Amino acid sequence: MRILVLIIMIIAFLIGGGLSFLIKSNIDSRTKNIDYNEIAAAHKFIAKLKKEGVDLEKTEDSEIKNTLEILKNAPAKWRVTASGILGIILGLSALGMVVIAFMKKELVKKVSIAVASMAAVLWLLAPSIKAGMLSGSDPKTIALVILVSLVISSACAFVSYTMHIKKSVTN
Repeated sequence: MRILVLIIMIIAFLIGGGLSFLIKSNIDSRTKNIDYNEIAAAHKFIAKLKKEGVDLEKTEDSEIKNTLEILKNAPAKWRVTASGILGIILGLSALGMVVIAFMKKELVKKVSIAVASMAAVLWLLAPSIKAGMLSGSDPKTIALVILVSLVISSACAFVSYTMHIKKSVTN
């Protein structure tokens, strides 16, 4: 039974771990055309209009509407950066979890909880960016697949260690 759990853990890790390394390149391909200097200027322009008392929702000015559209479609730079870095850290942590699970160490309990938690944080942080022509799937969708597969992998690692302990106690 433990072998079956380990096989499921490896398959789930290959999916989630692989995607967690690829999410950074996916986000980079979607944000390469975004000029964050233009975004900063748009924020300043909108802040200036708000100080002047302009009602942004009722205005018919096309420049204001375009600026609001730019701000609406562009993800925050910190989310883009944090998602990429967290994806790489998550992939390495998941690899460590798999290795520790095969070593039958008690540390696998803590690492599996940490991996599942980081996958949830990645899903929360991942920006939802509209697709370009060749940019692939939405980063939020990829993060959801990572979350589900790494939670399954973490649960299998946890159960595998628990099965090992029960087997060694009964012998």
